[in-house]
Amino acid sequence: PKIISFSNEQFYNNELKVMTSLESLKMDDSIELVRTNGQRNSSGCNEEEARLILRKVKSIINAERNLNNELAQSIGILSPFRDQVEYLASLISKEIDFGDIQKHDIACGTAYSFQGEERDIMLLSFAVDEKSHHSAFRHLNKEDVFNVSVTRARSRQIVYVSFSNTFNPGVNLYAYISHIESKIEVEVPEIGK
Repeated sequence: PKIISFSNEQFYNNELKVMTSLESLKMDDSIELVRTNGQRNSSGCNEEEARLILRKVKSIINAERNLNNELAQSIGILSPFRDQVEYLASLISKEIDFGDIQKHDIACGTAYSFQGEERDIMLLSFAVDEKSHHSAFRHLNKEDVFNVSVTRARSRQIVYVSFSNTFNPGVNLYAYISHIESKIEVEVPEIGK
């Protein structure tokens, strides 16, 4: 329910009936927000967000090392920006064993490549910072891009952002971060780890 609640309010006028909203099926840790000190570089990549995502993927793989392939959680890594996706995909291919990629059905892509796709765990890299050009935020404000970006997780979503959340009315990303901050505790990673 926490994963779909923003889209249900923002894009569907609360008309979606969420089957897992039964009290017995609620999961308190379904959304995690990780604030980073990352910066979007001139290539359109946020290396800090990518580094933290790679570290999280490795920790999931290690935690599930002894599970059968059928029981391992699938992992998706999504960024609305092609440059960030390509950077993340290159890190994954260099740092993660191909057997683990298959075991966890790891996919890395934009919202368009995840259209109709889901993963158990989704890691989202919005890749923008406070100095990013307004066109990046305009891209994030496209309802189809944003809605798909935040609704691909089956059970857990981890959102990586590199800006302070000074509320900016009319910008989906700011509204989304405010929405999830009101429902969860925010993790602030240690610098340099």
